Amino acid sequence: MQRVEDFLTLVKSNSNSSQLTPEVVQKLFVDCVKELKKTSVNDLDSLNNAFDFGKHAHGMAVILSAKAANPQCPLQLVLQQVEVFINQCAAAKDLPRPLDAHQIYMLFKHVCDRLITENAPQLGIDLLLLAISIVQKETHQLTEMHHLFLKLCIESRQYKPALNLLETNMCDIIPKSHFDVDACIRYFYNGSIVLAAHNFFKSALHSIAAVFYIPGMHNSSHPLALDAFKKYLLLSLLAQEQSVVLPRSLVHNLETSMQKQLGPYLELSELFRSDKYDFSAFTELVGKAEGQFTQDHNRNLVKACLKKYKTKELVKLAKVFENLRIDYVMAHLGLDVVDDVESHLLDMYQYSDRLGRLDFQNEIVRFTRKSAQTTPEQNVDTLQASFDHLQTTVEMLSHMDREIQSDPAYLKKVLSGDHSSRDDHIFAAAHEYMAMSSNGGFGGGPSGMNSKPYRRGF
Repeated sequence: MQRVEDFLTLVKSNSNSSQLTPEVVQKLFVDCVKELKKTSVNDLDSLNNAFDFGKHAHGMAVILSAKAANPQCPLQLVLQQVEVFINQCAAAKDLPRPLDAHQIYMLFKHVCDRLITENAPQLGIDLLLLAISIVQKETHQLTEMHHLFLKLCIESRQYKPALNLLETNMCDIIPKSHFDVDACIRYFYNGSIVLAAHNFFKSALHSIAAVFYIPGMHNSSHPLALDAFKKYLLLSLLAQEQSVVLPRSLVHNLETSMQKQLGPYLELSELFRSDKYDFSAFTELVGKAEGQFTQDHNRNLVKACLKKYKTKELVKLAKVFENLRIDYVMAHLGLDVVDDVESHLLDMYQYSDRLGRLDFQNEIVRFTRKSAQTTPEQNVDTLQASFDHLQTTVEMLSHMDREIQSDPAYLKKVLSGDHSSRDDHIFAAAHEYMAMSSNGGFGGGPSGMNSKPYRRGF
């Protein structure tokens, strides 16, 4: 009880002191929470009731932090009292001194740790978003609490609020002095996890790469350095991006000092980038190191790499206007069902400008050289029909060429009307094709030229 009385005296005596610099306040905050979290819940309640928000807000933040850190204090009670405190901060025109943004951050660090420990991260998302809005003067300001918000969204798998936050370009920090650099590192680290969960691999790669250029990450001893580098290796494969590089000295230090921990990731990267397709070796490596991938929380990224590995090989197989037998594709890529072929054809959109279709009647994969990103899905059938028509016309013209070579008088016969009914089809097809081309090319085929009903467009 003595330390409670001492803390009460300390807060009240220093509330209006000009000697309370941010450094002094932060040290008092940390030391007091460490001591007070051992205090009984009743004593903490009595202490909190003795404070006035306008004069002792910083003391109230310490008490609430101690409660959040005390497992004996019910979580719901802690959240209710923190919500009241934050609403008081929101109602005030300015935060009462010496309470500042960093102390609110320290409070929510304890709250978030408690929420994650008790598997209830979703309960703090709205409350933390309110706290961020109180500290921010502009929406483009990065606060120390942003990474906590992303962490709660990741733990609760509620990614939409996190994506909304990440859409804002951060070009300033608050507070400008005494900003916790580790909070900035964890913001980009957690941001990459959210983006990767939605398959935004390029954005995720840029986010994780930014981590290594923040002061404090220039050496490999930071707690997140190894995990961030593992994610970087996987995301660089998924994003197919070679321009995002890391500081060479840091990469060298990690690869030499952490060879055992990085081994499976470096092997996987080497296999993925090899020109030789070895599906059995790839799956064997994934299976052998599955425990480590799971422990590192990278299992989903590795699964995505495995799928991309197959898709990358499928791109090599797919040449312009080439037909591939589905059974050959399935055997070569190690696929089990036709639906897997469809899935990899969809993934090809991220690798090339080829558009793939399945012909279920003939069990043939067909490709056209047209970008799925620039071609609306409803135009796919028309495009395919145009190419079918072009192929038919080319075949007929080839027949005509062979006739000319075998019979030099062939053209004379055609001009005089002495030709077969097949030649009529040749001239009609050629005329129709020329008319179609003049009306806008392959994409503007005439009406009625729809593809066969059993074709399925992607």
